[in-house]
This record gives sequence, C-alpha cells and structure tokens, in this order.
Amino acid sequence: WGECISGALHWSTLHSLAKEVGFTKPYLVTCSPINIDREDFKQVLGDAKFCSATYRLFKLPVDYKKVSGGKVIYNGEIPGHEDSFQFDHKTELRTGDTVCLSGEVLTVLGGCRLREEFEFDPGVKEVCCVKVGEGVDPFLVIEEKEQRGEKIEAACCGPKTGCC
Repeated sequence: WGECISGALHWSTLHSLAKEVGFTKPYLVTCSPINIDREDFKQVLGDAKFCSATYRLFKLPVDYKKVSGGKVIYNGEIPGHEDSFQFDHKTELRTGDTVCLSGEVLTVLGGCRLREEFEFDPGVKEVCCVKVGEGVDPFLVIEEKEQRGEKIEAACCGPKTGCC
C-alpha cells in the first residue's frame, strides 16, 4: 500500500488496531484535508472525504508505572525541535517552560525513548493538568480550525503531484 487514498484507513480503525497490538491510544499531531481533484476519482469516491493525519503511538514497557498528573519541563534537546516539542495537536511543550500534564501523558513521556528530554515532577497535587481527548476525529479538528479562520494547507496530494 502507498500513501493517500490507496492506503486510507479510517481513524477509528487505527485506534482499535493500536490498542489491539498493545500501543497506547494514538495521539493526533497534525491533520490536513486531501482534496480530490481528478474527475475519475470523484466518480468512484462520491462524497467521501479524506485527510492526512499524523499520529504518535507509544508502546510502554511492561513494567511501567502509571503516574498521576503533574508538571514537566521540556529541555529542548530533540534535534529539529529545539524551541518546542508538539506532543499532539493541542499540546505544545516549549523549551524551559513548566507545563502541567495529565497522568496519562506523563506516563507515556516517562515510559518512552524521549524520557531523557524531560524533567518530571509528578508529585504535584494541584488540579492543573491538560486533558488529552479520547479518540480524536481528525475531520472535526480540521472543521474546528476552519471555524477559527485558520489557514489549512491541503496534504501533499493534488494537482502538483497528480495523484488525487
């Protein structure tokens, strides 16, 4: 399979498959619409809509410890992400800033290969934590961005590449 329409997978199927094989829930990082410009594709696809979505999936060690919400500081040492690290579409961790996160996200960050890039203080008792949505529909994220007037670039498919 390739990218674009030939490799299309419904977002909820991805969530189910990830859980089935032992990954955490997928965290949506980016999404953008895929415009269908070719008439022959439009005839076959009808009103179907497609988007390109990038997710982060984590497979935690068997012996990981689930933590409660708390604070984390990103150190800025991931190459290409020196100023900030975009964990998901709603959670940006700026270098040196203290951010309150849910126990779920702290558990993921503390149990993955990126753990050395963060300073953790999970013992915080405050209710300050960022909640990460369950099963985020990328089409709804695109709609929300459009409603806020954000400019959304279409995914790589289109007239320039001639694939869709």
